[in-house]
Amino acid sequence: MSRTNSVVVTLVLFCCAGSAHGQESDSLRQYDLEEIVVESGETASQTATIQRISLSEIARLNAPTVGRVLKLVPGAHVQTNSRGETLVYLRNAGERQVAVFLAGALLNVPWDNRVDLSSVPAGIVGSVEVAKGPSSILYGTNVVGGAINLVPRTLDTPGYFSEVGFSLGTGAAREGHAIHLGRSGAWRYGLSVDHSQLDAVPVPDGAAVPFSQVEGADRTNTDSRFTGVYANVSRLLSPGAQVGFTVIHNEGKKGIAPESHIDPAAGARFWRYPEVRRTYGILNGAARLGAGRISAAGWIAAFGQNIDRFTDATYTDREARQEDEDLALGTRLSYDIPINADTGLLLAANYLFSRHDQVNEERDSTVAAFRSLGDVRYRQDIYSVGAEVRRQLVGMTTVRVGGSVDGYVAPDASSEARSSANAWTASLGVSKQINSRWSLRVSAGRKVRFPTTRELLDTGLGRFELNPDLKPESSALAELAVGMSASRVGFEVVPFLSYTTDTIDQTRLQIDGVSRRQRVNLEASSVVGAEVVGRAKPIDRMDLDFSITIMRARGREDGVQVRLTEKPAAVANLGLGVRLRGGLLFAAQTTFTGRAYGRLESGELTPLPRSAIVDLKLSWLTPVPRSGIVLEAFGRVDNAFDTVSVAQLGLPGPGRMLRFGVTIA
Repeated sequence: MSRTNSVVVTLVLFCCAGSAHGQESDSLRQYDLEEIVVESGETASQTATIQRISLSEIARLNAPTVGRVLKLVPGAHVQTNSRGETLVYLRNAGERQVAVFLAGALLNVPWDNRVDLSSVPAGIVGSVEVAKGPSSILYGTNVVGGAINLVPRTLDTPGYFSEVGFSLGTGAAREGHAIHLGRSGAWRYGLSVDHSQLDAVPVPDGAAVPFSQVEGADRTNTDSRFTGVYANVSRLLSPGAQVGFTVIHNEGKKGIAPESHIDPAAGARFWRYPEVRRTYGILNGAARLGAGRISAAGWIAAFGQNIDRFTDATYTDREARQEDEDLALGTRLSYDIPINADTGLLLAANYLFSRHDQVNEERDSTVAAFRSLGDVRYRQDIYSVGAEVRRQLVGMTTVRVGGSVDGYVAPDASSEARSSANAWTASLGVSKQINSRWSLRVSAGRKVRFPTTRELLDTGLGRFELNPDLKPESSALAELAVGMSASRVGFEVVPFLSYTTDTIDQTRLQIDGVSRRQRVNLEASSVVGAEVVGRAKPIDRMDLDFSITIMRARGREDGVQVRLTEKPAAVANLGLGVRLRGGLLFAAQTTFTGRAYGRLESGELTPLPRSAIVDLKLSWLTPVPRSGIVLEAFGRVDNAFDTVSVAQLGLPGPGRMLRFGVTIA
């Protein structure tokens, strides 16, 4: 991953030096208290793929949400599904196989084991760290496809830092945020408030939306409004001990674009979220214990949402509502013990309790009122206990061997559903620093992903037929990486493989003339591919980042090989940053998505279009004389050429969107 240091960062750091009591403030860099990855940061010690997005790269995007930021991750495919959730897929792994953490706490809602990234503000994130391949035992259960660690912004030098920004754009988009960070003595703190809203996203010219699209350039039912607050305080108790507490709350509402390839009479989804809210309280810390170091994180999370189902694309006649309330209590504990100068032992335990309360109501046409269909409550306990041994061999070679026992128990689940399961996981990795430029590593492992309670028990307001016989997925993972790093260029080539038995997929059913879906286990599936990630600095004022991931995803059902839906054959990114004279910065980002296939309501597969989305930005930075303030004015155009992109059938991506804004720091 590139280590680009943009002019945005350089000037802000320079001008904040005076306000930080005469010392240089490193407020736009990343920090380590809330990270759950325990890698030392030395490339030679990493035996699996670890990729990072720095704050300078995040700042270059001026992105309001984390969903947009994660498009920078090599091999990532970010899309908005028919439930209106913005999800990330890594190397074509399923979205429920990817875990997202913030300040050490799992953001995935356990009921469905995924998180809507459109509701996570980007302003609080100081850096992003992504682990792929056979991941560490630290991440716990269900992390088959990878782990994404969002590290909050904070200061790593004494002083303070404040930033205020706002922007306006296409679709009456409005975004504003304010951040204040401070550090004094042993204390560090951070405060943030953000707000964003949007009336609608545009439809790109040429997009196929034959059904449920109101005439005009704006996409039907794509408005949104979210507000969030964030607070963090931490204290260094001693040179070897620290503790921190974080509170996060955001809430809002939004519409969901209808699936415009489905005739409304055939069961298209017309949904709105009149209320979505999420609250986290996170306590974490680390301390020396004997010769080792113990790290712990504990959190409580409350998530709630209401889903309204309407009769048609006018969204005026509500026919049903689902009210969801989720409570989660989680903890993570690790103990890193040096056995001798060359050998270390890592012990880790994870536990997550979750409860899901759901109320469904439906309109009774006979009495012109809504009647309750009953209240349901589901509970789930997920756990993981494991150990990992690492040994440093001669010739700058590191070996890691690890394993865990993972499991879940659902004591309140219905008698038709699987109430408990457990499985073992294992990993082996070897890395070698060949010389000052070249490195090599290889890793392999086995991971499992248990069906979520929602997959087992929820009908999705009548959209799904239940399958109580769903089995856990079991994946064998392997990768080989060769990397080179020099002063002006660096790259890494990573061939990889995942082979999953009992893959959870969907099939189509016709029941009483209405199309329904059902989750089923395929015999197996595989993703074979190669990832190339690199950076270059052709001249002093230019930074270039690139990645391309080529993949072949296939399933096997009844001994026959089948295509997997919504798995692109390739994803690629090309980023360019040029620092011009007079404080001007030009940035361009191209995101390419290769051929994928969607499934029609009849069950047949149909190809989705390839796309190359180009985003452009021009910004101007200038220090305000004798004030210690830096002003950035920017203009950007996303999807500059109004390209049609379709990640999921009937749900084209946004067309061209303009945005203009100002940031003062």
